[in-house]
Amino acid sequence: MNKPSYILLIVSDSLLSANLKTLIQNFGSEVQAVERYNEGVKIINENEPSLVVIDSGLQGLHWSAAASKIKEVNRDIPIFLLTPAIGREESSNIEINGFI
Repeated sequence: MNKPSYILLIVSDSLLSANLKTLIQNFGSEVQAVERYNEGVKIINENEPSLVVIDSGLQGLHWSAAASKIKEVNRDIPIFLLTPAIGREESSNIEINGFI
């Protein structure tokens, strides 16, 4: 049997984080959720998630800087950007720069 995927959520909204965690666990993945980028980097150093989900609304650090720091730790971890801006006019100003 294959080991379930391990997904790290770095999401600042605790309700959203809890809902995402439950949803992802229902698909058979292991999930760990943190609210701060520095907690996420510590976890990435200790464990190797299959995927990292970053909240674009992280306090104190722009999501692209967080993604860059994660890629410095492990270049092969895919990063998924969670943002409410998709589909809005301001989403045209978001630069992804190959992180997704």
